[in-house]
Amino acid sequence: MMHVIGADGRIACVSDKWLSVLGYSRDEVIGRSLLDFMTADSQRYATTERLQEFFVTGSSEKIPYDPVTKSGAIVNVLMSATLQRNADGSPGQTFAVLEDLTESHAVFRTLAAERRRLRQIISGTGAGTWEWNVQTGETVFNARWAEIIGYDLAEISPTTIETWLNAAHPDDLAESERKLLAHFAGETPSYECEARMRHKDGHWVWVLDRGRVFTWTEDGKPEWMFGTHMDVTSLKQQQEDLRKSREMLDRTNRVAGIGGWEVYPETGAIHWSDETCRIHGVEPGYVPTMQEAIAFYAPEARPVITAAVERGVATGESWDLELPFIKAGGERIWVRAVGTVDAAEGKPLRITGAFQDITGRVAQRQAIEEARERISVATEDGGVGIWDLEIDTGKISWDGNASTIHGAQPTDPTLSGWLERVHPEDRDRVGTAVENASTSTGTMDIEYRVSLSDGRTGHVRASAHYRKIGQAGVKRLIGVCWDVTREREMARELAEQHELMRVTLDSIGDAVITTDTGGRILWLNPVAERMTGWRAEDAHGRPSSEVFDIVSEDTGNPAPDPIKTCLSLRQTVGLDHNTLLVARDGTRYGIEDSAAPIISADGDVLGAVLVFHDVSEQRRLSREMRYRATHDPLTGLLNRGEFDRRLEELTGRASAPPASTPDDADTAPPGLVLLYIDLDQFKVVNDTCGHAAGDELLKQ
Repeated sequence: MMHVIGADGRIACVSDKWLSVLGYSRDEVIGRSLLDFMTADSQRYATTERLQEFFVTGSSEKIPYDPVTKSGAIVNVLMSATLQRNADGSPGQTFAVLEDLTESHAVFRTLAAERRRLRQIISGTGAGTWEWNVQTGETVFNARWAEIIGYDLAEISPTTIETWLNAAHPDDLAESERKLLAHFAGETPSYECEARMRHKDGHWVWVLDRGRVFTWTEDGKPEWMFGTHMDVTSLKQQQEDLRKSREMLDRTNRVAGIGGWEVYPETGAIHWSDETCRIHGVEPGYVPTMQEAIAFYAPEARPVITAAVERGVATGESWDLELPFIKAGGERIWVRAVGTVDAAEGKPLRITGAFQDITGRVAQRQAIEEARERISVATEDGGVGIWDLEIDTGKISWDGNASTIHGAQPTDPTLSGWLERVHPEDRDRVGTAVENASTSTGTMDIEYRVSLSDGRTGHVRASAHYRKIGQAGVKRLIGVCWDVTREREMARELAEQHELMRVTLDSIGDAVITTDTGGRILWLNPVAERMTGWRAEDAHGRPSSEVFDIVSEDTGNPAPDPIKTCLSLRQTVGLDHNTLLVARDGTRYGIEDSAAPIISADGDVLGAVLVFHDVSEQRRLSREMRYRATHDPLTGLLNRGEFDRRLEELTGRASAPPASTPDDADTAPPGLVLLYIDLDQFKVVNDTCGHAAGDELLKQ
């Protein structure tokens, strides 16, 4: 751009470029003052600061002015001018050249705005920045880079690449170098690495280090590289806590045999936990279709689980089912399948649930039901009655056999109504026995007479035990009765029925305790709380041996702590056969258990889990059944069956051939002598004094 100003101070000539940039025609410009085309600020600047100096020196170089276009836009220019003087030295024409800076100024303003936004972004994200000349080692860090590791930038200045190398964890430098070389070689578009840096106070800070080479030397080597540091210490700690929590949950679920699963109805995606895969007999990570998942159930169970899922999707109803199941290898088991539907605005979003192998539990329940059925058949055939007295209210309930034994149902279903059926001469004795059983002895074993509706007198034997049932501790006498004039041997089967009923009422599932690596309690489930007498919050942090106090049933000596043993051996261990759990209140439970260490995928021991259940009744029942099966309930002597068995065994030995050589003499059977004692006139005692007196005589 060029223009010429005449000696009169008016524009005499302009270039086409001048006219094009400012948007005027030549006629609109020639003869006018240059100041007419300047902004007010440029006019003041020219008249007050530049023109006087220009007329003295006769020239000016790159003076900034702001001309105004015809449309009103401002143009940024640098003006260089030369003054031509007349012969007498007076000012003549002025020749000027203008350099248009509008576009470059716009670029500078855009660049400044971008830099300002970049500074704001860096400040907002808390990122530290770094610049590194790979060839010289020169580095530039911002204040946040130093702040992440606890320093002011001035404390670590001057900086070089050694500043980073000295602060980084030695174990992370090799990985950082490997990723840098990969980026330099063009294998990755950028460099990214998580590394630890030592903080000023000594602890380690995790940073996410990202960067990229922006300039290269002429021979193709990396030159300037720019990047950021983000403090990710909190994120790493959260990830580590989540990993440990998931490992603990997975290990606990594996020991307890519980798996989890998720189904997303919209996509059909299914996720099984590792334990769920194990229960199905497939490898961890197996991803089935819905049809494949249903096909694992036994044919008779598939319509049931299908209907439950469809109903859940349609109505949001949850399900909790116990169903037969076929593992991938063909093994038939029982599983508990629990599911719940998460929905929004009536649309199912996700179905989640739990999966558990309950084969052992179902087998135990079936065994109890079969035993109960056998006992029920036995009591029905043997005419044994069952009764239940609620002590505080006096309310009593009888079954049909008890009614038959006593001649009829009592008109009043209370203790008084029962005593009305008892022979008048025995009522006080029966009432006293009931009272004693309810207050002091806790048991009742009595024989009494009943007046039957047909006028006959029946002889009934009743046995009962005092119990506190349920969490409310309702006091009850639960007992049986049978017609001893028909069959005394029913006592054994009634006792078995009673014990099986008691075991059934007391059976509430397995107890679970988890500990840390030091054997300190972390958690108890409700069953463990009940059996140990410790609430979970009270037990937390205490040594396992204090809460899980076990002794040998045979010697009474403390038993080895299975949690300490499994943590020491890093393997699953069990208890000795006859082990007792001593609760906080002194109650003792016969238990069976197993303890297993919880080991992470890295081989670290995270803690231990202990699973145990109450087998007190099973042990007692086994001993009592063995005794009752071989002894007479009246005298405590061997019963006829056991006597015959032993006699047959002895006669078998006595009938063996004699020793044929001197060497066989020590093993030859001895002779057999059977001593037979006849009680003369015993029938007279029974006939004159009654069977009770006869029984008493036999005891003596």
